[in-house]
Amino acid sequence: MAKSFNNQANKNLTIFVFVFFAISLILFAYTLYNLTVKLTGYDVGYVNLTISTLVDINVTTNTVNWGPGVVTDPNLNASLVTAGSAAGTATRGNWSGTNAKALVVENTGNVNCSLAISGVKNAATFFGGNASHQLYQWNVSNKETGACGAWGETSMQNTWANVNTSAATVCNKLDYHPGNDEMYIDFKLVVPADATLLGALSDTITISGNTAV
Repeated sequence: MAKSFNNQANKNLTIFVFVFFAISLILFAYTLYNLTVKLTGYDVGYVNLTISTLVDINVTTNTVNWGPGVVTDPNLNASLVTAGSAAGTATRGNWSGTNAKALVVENTGNVNCSLAISGVKNAATFFGGNASHQLYQWNVSNKETGACGAWGETSMQNTWANVNTSAATVCNKLDYHPGNDEMYIDFKLVVPADATLLGALSDTITISGNTAV
């Protein structure tokens, strides 16, 4: 019995020594870790930035200039029409289309945006004269494929409409990616031969953009 008791005591002592050694090793490792941190320094850093939403509309071609001209006899009016980046055409009149090209609107921001346009004048306030012999219209279209229309666009495009003196949305989502972010605004002027407003005539087109929803 004494031998068996001694064996059990030896086993218990061995287990106790092993547990004590394990605890000592853990405490040593923890102490070494703390000492290393204190000696070398240890912390964490972060890299943060915020990219702001930017809506920016740039009119890269901003003037349509027909220069001087008259309606040729015996016509009641003359039609002046721009066609994208090509020279404009004048029929029944002798205006030059060399500097009459569509306005080019580019989304230079970093988000898709809506596009709205308005003028200050309509045909009557632009020309005067016989209402049935005059027009002042615009037409919005993509200069770059898919600039407006890739999201099931339903607003006015590729259709002649009377210039509006209140803001009219012509594109719900104009793309912002380079190579896919430009549109044309073309104009059709039907000038009456009996125009009462003579001399240098002009209008200002306001183009605005808002973040697309």
